[in-house]
Amino acid sequence: MAKQNKNKAKKISVALELHNDFVKIVAVYFTKQGSSVRLFKKDFFSKESDSVSRELANIFRIHKLPTTRIFLNIPRHFVMTRMLSLPSVKDEEIKNMVSMEAARQMP
Repeated sequence: MAKQNKNKAKKISVALELHNDFVKIVAVYFTKQGSSVRLFKKDFFSKESDSVSRELANIFRIHKLPTTRIFLNIPRHFVMTRMLSLPSVKDEEIKNMVSMEAARQMP
């Protein structure tokens, strides 16, 4: 039986921060001996969503980063938020109301 590497990461947490022209990724590797941090920055040469998606997938594949749980930081100017007051009703009705309100609010 092969001896396992003592320094092998037991858990990896990944945070991703999106910007207009680049992305920053932080990976924290937790082991019994402590933790270590790796930082990545990738400039986007194309802003097409397919190209950005491929570049991100490539970074995660090359560096063997997990994709199951990622902390995401999105700049405020990329997000639209609205406060809604909804009556107390069934969950399914709330889902439908939110969908209708989102369609009405989106430009």
